[in-house]
Amino acid sequence: MSDPMVNCVVDVQFDEGAARFSYSCFGSSRGWQVYPDGGIYPAMLGRVVQFRIKDFPHVKIAGFQVSAEELAALPPSHRWTPLPNGEPGITPISPSTFPAATSEETFSELTLDIGVQRWFYRLAILVNDELIWDDPKIHDDGSQ
Repeated sequence: MSDPMVNCVVDVQFDEGAARFSYSCFGSSRGWQVYPDGGIYPAMLGRVVQFRIKDFPHVKIAGFQVSAEELAALPPSHRWTPLPNGEPGITPISPSTFPAATSEETFSELTLDIGVQRWFYRLAILVNDELIWDDPKIHDDGSQ
């Protein structure tokens, strides 16, 4: 089976001096928008989004949380949270196991097949052995 086409590649960057995440669109199919605060607005469902860390291996993706409901202000105490059970839902394409096989596992990129209209997400990164969670972000097809 061949890898699916990635419809939107989101570069994630962390400014250690300002302790701030920023997001940008590296490349996408027509109609996608990625805002510096991490908001992602695609034109259609059933598309593949890939988050990648620009400063890998110095900075690594170390956690991910996703929900159909608004995320709590405080991040979870663990790195990798289960994907919501929904229909059609969100399917991880990489890594092959999600949540990660071990709580210590880190990645340079995370690719998801999106089959829901609206969801909230939050990334955690690892910088110099420090786990840093970003604020909750939103993916919305524009209908909300």
